[in-house]
Amino acid sequence: MGLDQEACAAASHTLKRLCHEMHQLERAWAAVLPPPTGLHALGAVVSAPLEELVSQLLEMRHISDADSSTLGSLLAPLIE
Repeated sequence: MGLDQEACAAASHTLKRLCHEMHQLERAWAAVLPPPTGLHALGAVVSAPLEELVSQLLEMRHISDADSSTLGSLLAPLIE
């Protein structure tokens, strides 16, 4: 991924889209759900795809330095 610009661009676009959708959900749910309920629901929605991603990353035998750096850059917005 680190050396494959097309894959990197696709992953970046997907994660930006995920962040955008999560912010949209957060705003929509804030209008109708109490904060603790909204945060719990948003956490559940985010956890499912991230658990799958982490599972797949942990199954990898080797991650190059370039891929590791790229993954770190791509995932950073999700933990902000």
